Amino acid sequence: MNLIQYTLQFSREKVSQSDMNKAENSGVVQKKPNGKWGIISKQKGEWWDADYETEEKANNALKAYHAGKWFKKN
Repeated sequence: MNLIQYTLQFSREKVSQSDMNKAENSGVVQKKPNGKWGIISKQKGEWWDADYETEEKANNALKAYHAGKWFKKN
């Protein structure tokens, strides 16, 4: 693990319990406390590092992430 990976590991913003409950009920794309849209990692209980201006952009990023996982398998 290099220094950047080590730093990022500890700098991700934790998700509040109420936001985790929202993610369980209505999906991982949620409005962040800073007013921007973000994606919750339910496995880690953290926000992804990126902020998105719109819900649509956050959803597109999530779709791209899942498409990339499919391509790695095949």
